[in-house]
Amino acid sequence: MTSYSVLEAGIVGAVVLVCLLKVFGRFAPRLRARVHTRLGNWAQASGHPAWLQTLGRKLAQAPMASGHCGSGCNTCGSCEPQEDVNIRPVRIERHRPGKQH
Repeated sequence: MTSYSVLEAGIVGAVVLVCLLKVFGRFAPRLRARVHTRLGNWAQASGHPAWLQTLGRKLAQAPMASGHCGSGCNTCGSCEPQEDVNIRPVRIERHRPGKQH
């Protein structure tokens, strides 16, 4: 195995991990917020280095996904996005052979 293939595998693995974390955050916002809070509280414990405690304070303050009716977040399963009044349905006419327009 060459050093290039190791570097390439590391970069691809990092990209896949970041994408998985984004999907996890998108589809499980409450669980993500709980994980942030727990990791933040753990990192803030005395005895940890100052940089880890600072990171813990930032993680513990991670905002929950703010959703309200009409926002389209649909985290609670009861709200739907408001429809845009400027969007009109498009009528598609199919061309029929033998018929002149």
